[in-house]
Amino acid sequence: MFYFPTHLKKKYTLFFPILSFILLLPPSAAKMSINEIMYHPLDDNEWIEVYNDYPFPVNLNTWSLTDNKETDQLVCCSFMPDCSLILSSQSYALITDQDTTLYNSFLYPFSSTNVTLICVNDNTLGNGLSNTGDTLTLSNKTTEIIVTYTSSQGG
Repeated sequence: MFYFPTHLKKKYTLFFPILSFILLLPPSAAKMSINEIMYHPLDDNEWIEVYNDYPFPVNLNTWSLTDNKETDQLVCCSFMPDCSLILSSQSYALITDQDTTLYNSFLYPFSSTNVTLICVNDNTLGNGLSNTGDTLTLSNKTTEIIVTYTSSQGG
């Protein structure tokens, strides 16, 4: 607890609560976001792209992905021995399922790009991304990102 001389109490009584409130506000322009959703690809390799707009790296170790029916934990991909769940500032991550063949296609290797490869803890994103529309939530204990898509947005 702060103790002020009596003559200063009135002067600073409002200052410290206001300062504390300002310091606790999150930056409004900086955030994590879901940029793209591939929910109906011809090759069945569904994926979600997220972007870290924070000015600092984000550890995705405690994050989960939820659709309308199921929740998955974000984990390292079993086929990526040097995986990291740290998403650098101003960087992208591609979230896929564990049995994706996406990285064996024309997009591989990602090592020369600024994309972090992350998987969910099973073989589907949620219960499989719906081809007619879905609500996705990417969250940890303090942040929640919700995006809803419909089939009219294209798959």
